[in-house]
Formats: sequence, structure tokens, C-alpha cells
Amino acid sequence: SLEAEINALFGSSERGHELMKMFSSAYFQHADLAHATRFLVNELFGSYGLITVDGDDTALKKNASALLLRDAIDNIPYREVTETISKLRSAGYDSQVNPREINSFYLGEQFRSRIEKKGGKYQVLNSDMQFNEAKFREHVLAHPEKISPNVVLRPAYQQHVLPGIAYAGGPAEIAYWLEYKSMFSHLNVPF
Repeated sequence: SLEAEINALFGSSERGHELMKMFSSAYFQHADLAHATRFLVNELFGSYGLITVDGDDTALKKNASALLLRDAIDNIPYREVTETISKLRSAGYDSQVNPREINSFYLGEQFRSRIEKKGGKYQVLNSDMQFNEAKFREHVLAHPEKISPNVVLRPAYQQHVLPGIAYAGGPAEIAYWLEYKSMFSHLNVPF
């Protein structure tokens, strides 16, 4: 069982038992991985002043609704990242990401599906949901929490709602952030 694996990992010391309780509380008493992870990070580092933020918070999404629309309607991330990737490829570098015309998902009750524009309609894949442009714009402004940025749009969303002063990432993350500089500029988001 998972609980037995966690127990074996932490051992039978007093601190091991504390950590096992903490991990068990995190992953067995929370509905999803996001809530479990925020709980765990807060338990481990909250006393040091670390603050965790829920990127799906409605207020944060509302603050970024114009950014979400510039992706879905104006396709700025697709256009800018595709152009940068082309320049990098001509200089001998491989691309790290593959932008889509729309770099967002739609969050339903029990699903997260890509949004695509087909025949002038915004279609939520694997569902019967579709909107014309005016209704899509209206829906995003009324329910921005339903839109979730993908790997291309997420860094711009993060920097828009909570600008960072430094970034620590692995080699692949650093490489794909380099593909985003022009996108950030065109979205008026600090890079």
C-alpha cells in the first residue's frame, strides 16, 4: 500500500512518524494533487514565511482574463513563440515546446480539455461545448477560473499575477523560457 511505502521511506524514528502523518494527511485527506501539495508545502515551510498560491484562484484568473483572451483570440503566444522557435532552429537549436494556436485548457467539473478554434467556433474538445467569439469572450470574462494555461502560456500567466524577481529551473525549463521572451514582450508581461 502507499501508506506502507511512505512508512518504509521515512523509517521508524520520531521525525519519520511525523513526516508519515504529514504525507498521509496531505495525500489521503485532500481531494486532488494541487491541494495536497499546497498543504504539504505549507506544513514543511509555512513557519519560515513561505506563502503558497493557488494558480486556479478566481481572483487571479479574473486579473489575467485579458491575457487569457489575447492567447485564445489574438493567438499572440502561438505567433511569437513559433517565430522564436524558427529563429532558434535556424541557429541550430532544437525547440523545447510546441505552441498551439490556443494555449489554454477548459476546466470542467471532472475534466480538463484543450480549447480549439474550428470553423469560427471555440470548441472544448471531448465535450459538446462550443462558443462563437463573442460568447467565448463573454464566458472567459464571467468565468475566468474555467480557463487553465498550458506550458506555453503558464509562465506569462504566473509573471502577470505575481511577478518574480528570479527564476530557478532545470536546463529544459531555462531553454523553453528563452523561447518565450518575445511573447512576454508582446503581452506586456515582465520577463
